[in-house]
Amino acid sequence: YTKEAQHIIVERIVSEKAFALIVEDDDLDFFPKHCIILVDPKVEPLNGDYVIVANIKHNKPSIRKYIVEIDQLYLKSQISGIGITKFTTEYKILGVILQYKVELK
Repeated sequence: YTKEAQHIIVERIVSEKAFALIVEDDDLDFFPKHCIILVDPKVEPLNGDYVIVANIKHNKPSIRKYIVEIDQLYLKSQISGIGITKFTTEYKILGVILQYKVELK
């Protein structure tokens, strides 16, 4: 993800803490490379939401699908072959992805 400061126009109400990232990975299952994702850290994740999560040991953010099963929380990688990880104190959710945009040209 890039860290360039830019402004984007959004079509929905977001918190003052909302931010956007540009996806630079080309191996994600759902989000295409170079798409812009709108992330809001003030939104509580629900089952099936896509989130930006950081592993506190590695401090590298990644996109995961937030999964709730009975009383357990899981994070499903968006990279094929990595699978599902149990949500533990090693992870911190940085925000919920609310929207993504794809530039065609």
